[in-house]
Amino acid sequence: MNREEYEKTYRTEKSFWWFVAKRHLVERWVEQSLEGRPGRILDLGCGTGASLEALSKLGEAYGLDSAAAALECASRRGLPGIVAGQASRIPFAGQTFEVVTALDLLEHLAEDQPVLAEALRVLKPGGWLLITVPAYPWLWGAHDQALGHRRRYRRRELQKRLGEAGFASIRLAHFFGLVFPMILPVRIGQKWWGSSEETISYEPWPPLNRALLAVAEAELRLLDFLPLPFGTTLVALAQKPEV
Repeated sequence: MNREEYEKTYRTEKSFWWFVAKRHLVERWVEQSLEGRPGRILDLGCGTGASLEALSKLGEAYGLDSAAAALECASRRGLPGIVAGQASRIPFAGQTFEVVTALDLLEHLAEDQPVLAEALRVLKPGGWLLITVPAYPWLWGAHDQALGHRRRYRRRELQKRLGEAGFASIRLAHFFGLVFPMILPVRIGQKWWGSSEETISYEPWPPLNRALLAVAEAELRLLDFLPLPFGTTLVALAQKPEV
């Protein structure tokens, strides 16, 4: 992404319904993975730092990104542990972290397997990798191009890649399913007529923003016992084997 897109994300990460709901999902699943105990957490592709800021409440959190503009934005949040580097060559020793997150990162990369291998390396035995990626290749459109995406994922494809990388106990779910009927027309319109140079607005009409957030938060409460079989985001939680 270009500097303007990072600045746009930085301004709206705390308010735009999609960012907020996804961050709450990440917090919930990471907290469950840590079983209430603080741990060391690495956020790969930390971007402008809102997720890293949330994760820092759950343990000793580090953020890694290769984009200078992203690191500049993240540093404004006053976060310690921000590191410049490539997710395919993580500058930490093996078996360092209880949790690694890769939130909307893999779709930006030419190859995702080197990042999965590195995540496995730096996780402690029994540690967890949490991933979010955009779902459904058929939804590919101008918004993806503006974000610098290279692909969208199928559920079975993501599961296969995690298994091939050496992960076990893989939990996979779709998210943003309840809002799917509401945002699908927007995504289809963006697919055919949207700009490949600029992302959609992250500052919708405030009542609409609150309504979409309320629906997404309701889905989050259902996710543990009644996950929907569809949604625009795929989330995966995969464990490094104990031995």
